[in-house]
Amino acid sequence: MGKRLSEEPDPEVKDLLVTKYQIQQPVSFVTFALAPFERHTQMVKWDKAGAGDPIPLEFNSLPGSVAAIKEDFIMAELDNSCDISPRSW
Repeated sequence: MGKRLSEEPDPEVKDLLVTKYQIQQPVSFVTFALAPFERHTQMVKWDKAGAGDPIPLEFNSLPGSVAAIKEDFIMAELDNSCDISPRSW
């Protein structure tokens, strides 16, 4: 939740990352999880010309060795959820 300020290896445990986020105002119902996540990222490109610059879309999932997850399907659905053009209504 919020803006990612930094992400760097843990100084004591080489296989861990420490990620710091900041929010400007309080929010309700924020959760967090600890796991061996893999980050999947793509850029959301707006269909309408001049609608704005592409924005990053991120999804964290468990590695395939832990759980079978179709990350490409989830990323496509997340991308679709960002489409607010009239044709999507």
